[in-house]
Amino acid sequence: MKVRLRDLLVAMGAAVVVTVLASLPALDRFHGLDIDLLHWLRANLPAAESGPLDSPAVVVAIDEKSHATPPFEGIPKVMWTPQMAEVQAAVLGAGAKVFGWDVILPTSASTYLNNRRFDQALLKGFRAERRSGRIVLGRFQLNEQSISPHRAFAMMAGGAANVRNLDINLDDDGISRSLPLFQKVKSKSGKIEEIPNMAMELAARAMGEKPRLAPGGVEFLGRTVAAGGERELIFNFDARAGAIPTYSFADLYHCAKAGRSDYFKQAFAGKVVLFGLVLDIEDRKLS
Repeated sequence: MKVRLRDLLVAMGAAVVVTVLASLPALDRFHGLDIDLLHWLRANLPAAESGPLDSPAVVVAIDEKSHATPPFEGIPKVMWTPQMAEVQAAVLGAGAKVFGWDVILPTSASTYLNNRRFDQALLKGFRAERRSGRIVLGRFQLNEQSISPHRAFAMMAGGAANVRNLDINLDDDGISRSLPLFQKVKSKSGKIEEIPNMAMELAARAMGEKPRLAPGGVEFLGRTVAAGGERELIFNFDARAGAIPTYSFADLYHCAKAGRSDYFKQAFAGKVVLFGLVLDIEDRKLS
């Protein structure tokens, strides 16, 4: 116990020193190093190893294995919609609280095929959950251009009410250390509205509560989760191996085909699920 107390005192002292230094105008270039140091200390101090690994969120990952496994090998993702529909249905059928799409399908394979019903399974899956609010599609803002789901997917999922931004903050050194919880979006009427981004929206739906914008920041579940006008949340995640369970999309597809509902219930019941890309050469950001 004495060792742990000493380590914590050292960590607190170091954090105070770095925070003060980083706040000096002459050292603006070192902004973010205080956060980096805190992450390093937590990862390396003995106290960081305590506590169970029980993440409320899990990832369904389109990984390198998925791209190299039949029936996906050599086929663009836009033509995976029948398999995506099957995995999504299995995950939601197992009792997942919400299923967020960090994969954007800006076009539909049916546009280029003679088979106009090619995406029917996924469209039916979106339509079945549009009232439950358990499916949230993602979009991304790139400068003035918005990268959004194909209109058929967005419409069947419930329209703008079930589409949220995936943008994250990027510091001057190219490192992401925080996440905007709300983002300003122009409505069809031209009015600027602030809506929760994907992370805030998934958390809100999973907890059955709505976040509230206040002068002091963002209030959620009776707590201020982001202070000040920036309305940002500093990254503070568990970096231990396995802290955020990640399942290969290809593995889950074959499990779904085999009818392994027991496996899906064990992995996804009561969880917030993020469906995203985990590739060595794509969609990687340094945090």
